[in-house]
Amino acid sequence: MNRPKALFEENHRFGGNLNHKIEGEQVKETVISFLLFCAIVFAILIGKGTLFSGFHYVDDHEFAEMEFLLKDQHWSIPKTIGSWLAYDFTRRFRPLYYILRVLTVAVFGIDTIAISVCRGFIAASTMTVLYHLGRRTGNGRFLSFLFSFISIIGYQMAAVWKMGPQENFGTLLLALTLLFLLRYLDWYRISDLILTLVLATCMSLYKESYIMTVPFLVCLTIYRGRPESIGFSKALTTEHKTGRRILCASLTVLFITMLVLIWAVVYNRNVSASSDISIVNGVIHSVTTDLRWYALFSLLLLFIFFSFWDRARAYWREGLLFLSFILPQMVLYIRDMTERYILPWAVGYAAIFVLFIPHRVLSHGRREKLYYILLIGLLLANLRGALVEADYFRFSGKSLTTAMETVEEISKEHGGDDSIRIMTCFSPDEEGNLMIKYWLRLHGVDNVWYWHQDAKTINQAFNYDSYGYLSGYREQSTDLDSIDVIVTANRRDRHFLFDPDLDLTDFTKVPCGSMTLYIRNSTCIDIPAIEEPVARYY
Repeated sequence: MNRPKALFEENHRFGGNLNHKIEGEQVKETVISFLLFCAIVFAILIGKGTLFSGFHYVDDHEFAEMEFLLKDQHWSIPKTIGSWLAYDFTRRFRPLYYILRVLTVAVFGIDTIAISVCRGFIAASTMTVLYHLGRRTGNGRFLSFLFSFISIIGYQMAAVWKMGPQENFGTLLLALTLLFLLRYLDWYRISDLILTLVLATCMSLYKESYIMTVPFLVCLTIYRGRPESIGFSKALTTEHKTGRRILCASLTVLFITMLVLIWAVVYNRNVSASSDISIVNGVIHSVTTDLRWYALFSLLLLFIFFSFWDRARAYWREGLLFLSFILPQMVLYIRDMTERYILPWAVGYAAIFVLFIPHRVLSHGRREKLYYILLIGLLLANLRGALVEADYFRFSGKSLTTAMETVEEISKEHGGDDSIRIMTCFSPDEEGNLMIKYWLRLHGVDNVWYWHQDAKTINQAFNYDSYGYLSGYREQSTDLDSIDVIVTANRRDRHFLFDPDLDLTDFTKVPCGSMTLYIRNSTCIDIPAIEEPVARYY
C-alpha cells in the first residue's frame, strides 16, 4: 500500500480526526507565529519611534496631494485614482500600487499613525507567510523563523516604516504567490492554481521588480517534486504534466505581457531609466553600505558550503534555480541596492542560505553549528543596521513635522494666509516643496513661496506640481524682504543639497533637528520654543 493511500485509509478509519488534528495544529502555529512577528515588528516601530514620527518629505507628499484632491477639491475616488494612474503611466507601470494608495487615503486620510499601523500588520503577515514557506519546504521551526527574519529584518526594513515604498505589500503578494504555488504543486487543486495566477498578476501590477520574479516561478514549477534522476527537460512529462504545463504557460504569458506593457507605457514615452552611477561604482556603493553584512557573511557561509564539496556539487540545478530569482533583482538595482531595494532579493538570498543549504547540504557537526552561528550573526548585524535607520527615520520625520506644525501655528496666530509669508528652500528637490505646500494647504495655510537656487528667484511655482492648477501656481516673483518665515533642510538631513544663497542677517535661526527655521527679526513673531528632535545614532 502506498503512503498517500495508507494515510487516507487511516484518516478515514478514525473519522477524519487526523486531518482535524493536523489542521488545528497548523492554525495554532499560524496564530502564534503571527502574534510573535507582530510583537517584534511593533517593538521596533514603537520602540524606535517611527510609528509616531509624522511626515517625511520623500514620497509622503503623495498622501497630502491625494487628501487635497479628495477633501479640498471634493474629487471622487475613481476620478482621483484615474488621475494618479495617468500620471504614473508617464513614468512607470504600477497601477495596483496607486489604486491601493488612493483607497488608503480615502479611508485613513493623512493619519500617519493609522497608516503605519497597517504597514506593520502587513509586514507581520509577510513574515508569517515566509515562515510557513520554510515549514512547507520541510524545514524546522528554527530555520523557518530565521528565514523570515533574515528576509525582512535589516536595512530593507525601511520598506515597513516608510509609508511610500511598494516593497512592503509587494513582498506579501510574492510570499503568498509562492505559498499557493507550492500548495498547488503538492495537491494540484484548481483553487490553488487560480490563486497563484491571480496573486502573481497582482504582484506584477504592484511594482515592476516583482515581474522579474515570474521566471523563477516557472523554473520552480518545472523543478518542484522532480526525482533527482530526471532532468529539467523531462520534468513536465511526469505526473500531473497537464497542470504543470498550464501553470508554466500562464506564468510565461503573464511575464511577456507585463514586459510588453512596460515597454509600451514607459520606454515608448521616452522615459529614461538610466542612472548616472556606473555599474562598478554602484556595486562598490551597494556592497560597502546596506549590503555589506550580506557580502561579508556570504563569504564565510560559502566557505563552509564548499567544504562539503562532494555533496554540494550535486546541486548545480538548484543553484541555477535560485539564480533565476536573485540575478534579475541584482541587474535591476545593483547600482543602488540599498534599504527597500534589497527586497525582494533578500527573500531569495535567505532561501538559499537559510532553507536550502542547511536542509540539503550540511551534516551534523562543528561546521553545521558554526554555520548557524554565522546566520545568527548576520541577523544581529542587520538588526542593528535596521535600528540605526529607524532612529534616523524618526529623527527626520519629527524634524519636518515639528517645523510644519510650528509654521502653521505662527501663521494662524497672525491672522492666517495674508499676514505671514512662508518660503521653502528645497528646489530642485521638489518633494520638500510638495510636502509642505499640500500639508499646510490642508491645515488652512496657503501663503507659501519657493526659493529657486539655480535661478535665484522666489515665486509660487515649482516643477512636478501636477495639481498646481488647482492649488495655486503663480510665477510672478517677489523679493526676500517680503518673506517672514523660511523653512529649509540643514546638513543633518540626508537629502540636504545646499545652503540657500541668501542674506539671512535679518533673520533669527531656529534649529529644528534636520530642518531649520528662519524668523524675520523685524516682525512681531515670537521666536518659538521648539523641543528639538535628537538623533541618537546619526
